[in-house]
This record gives sequence, C-alpha cells and structure tokens, in this order.
Amino acid sequence: MSIVYDSAPAGRVGRYWGSWEAETATIWLHDGLDVDSPAFLATLAHETVHVASGHDGHQAPGIEARVNELVAVALVDRERYAFWEAEYGGHIGGIADGLDLPYWVIAAFRGFLARTYRPGCVVESTPHQLGSLNQFT
Repeated sequence: MSIVYDSAPAGRVGRYWGSWEAETATIWLHDGLDVDSPAFLATLAHETVHVASGHDGHQAPGIEARVNELVAVALVDRERYAFWEAEYGGHIGGIADGLDLPYWVIAAFRGFLARTYRPGCVVESTPHQLGSLNQFT
C-alpha cells in the first residue's frame, strides 16, 4: 500500500481531501492539507478505515457517515469532549477548536452519540478504539 500526498492527482481526490483506490492500493491525500494539522490525521484515519473495511473509492452516504463515526470514536477523548461541550454550550465549532479536531469529526461524534446514547446508561470512556470494521462493509 502507498500513501501519495499530491495536488488532486489525475482527479483522484477531486473535491475531497483524500481517497482510497483499491486497484493501485493507494491512499491519495490532497497536498492542501497541512501534514501537521488535525485534518490531515483525521483524513488519513478516514481513508485507513476504508482500506480496513475493503472499500474501493467513495462510498454511499450512509457508509461514509459510519466511517466518519469510526474515526470520531477513535479520535475524540470523551472526557475532554464533555468538558468542551459544557464550556461552549454545545457549539460544534468551539468543541472542535477546544479538541483541536476538524468540525466534521465532532459532527460525526455527535451523530454517534445520538444513535447510541441511552439515558441512565453508563458508557466506559474508550477513546482510540475502532471496534469492529466489518459491520460497515
């Protein structure tokens, strides 16, 4: 597998920051991403989930949303999220800035919480754990 950092190579990235091409076993990352930025890490994680899931190229919206959720669950520390959520009154941009993560990661994490939250249920904090990838293929 290769990772290529280039400016929208041959239309492979297009309007996206990254893409996975199974035929060439290549993750393409747009060079508009600063390699030291949280967006670079999140985009690389997103494409890596596609690789691990056996996907090829851009997927249907529901699958892309689940991939984003997996990335969010892996990158968001729940205790720090709770702190910044209380600090910013739930403002996604403020939480993203506080956690130094892209807006889309926080939006995906919120989607995950909305789908999985059960009142009165205690959830262990397990940041940096992807869980089963096979459920999304």
